[in-house]
Amino acid sequence: MPLHLSPAQPPDFPALIACQKTSYLSPKNTLYTLFCPMNRPTAADSLAEATERQLQWHEADPSSVWLKVTDPDTKDEEHGGDKIVGGACWHVYEKEAPFRGDEGEKGEEKMTCYWWPEEGRKREMADQVLGQLMGTRAERMVRPCLLLEICYVHPSYRRQGAGNMLVQWGTQKADELGLEAFVESTADGKPLYAKHGFHCTNEILLKGELDDMDEGLKRLQEELTWRAYYMWRPKGGKWVEGETVVPWVR
Repeated sequence: MPLHLSPAQPPDFPALIACQKTSYLSPKNTLYTLFCPMNRPTAADSLAEATERQLQWHEADPSSVWLKVTDPDTKDEEHGGDKIVGGACWHVYEKEAPFRGDEGEKGEEKMTCYWWPEEGRKREMADQVLGQLMGTRAERMVRPCLLLEICYVHPSYRRQGAGNMLVQWGTQKADELGLEAFVESTADGKPLYAKHGFHCTNEILLKGELDDMDEGLKRLQEELTWRAYYMWRPKGGKWVEGETVVPWVR
């Protein structure tokens, strides 16, 4: 049977986030290190914390839409049900922009990496990188839009259509609502997003920098340095070179 796309439900999250971990560690994704650090007593503890936190974020955010891709021919022996082989989190900001220019996210205090247990310089560096990511969004997402925040496919199921299904859900929703869409992409993801009408507007470099860093902080700096691409999909996915104007240019 073909792979199947459907909305993810709260009971799906243990399998959904377990698939996320496997996907983002092959190859390793810097933002996974930022948002899901392996800094609990055991790897299982870290995974459980990341699963609970992402479910809490989803349930508290009306813009959040989690999707799953399942393989009906393979059962998940650990979690039960059809095997989850990919997932995505889209945010649908239908009525209002999520940010007001560079003022930060509406209705919320500045986000910090509170899931990092150390209240020290490692946490400070993680907060720096997160602030750079959110600041970039705040400068650009100034109108109602969609954001593809998370998208991954299990290494064993890549190039079988799962990624297309996850991205197409959001682009169809964007076209239905007459909205633009955003995604921050790795080099590996660029061709997939371009296929669905996203245009690369600029490169991204997220990098923490502290004074008098010891070897441990230098290693963390390297782990948290992220080079990626900011991609924007105009309304309808129509980009005309020399004519289309990005929304954050006043």
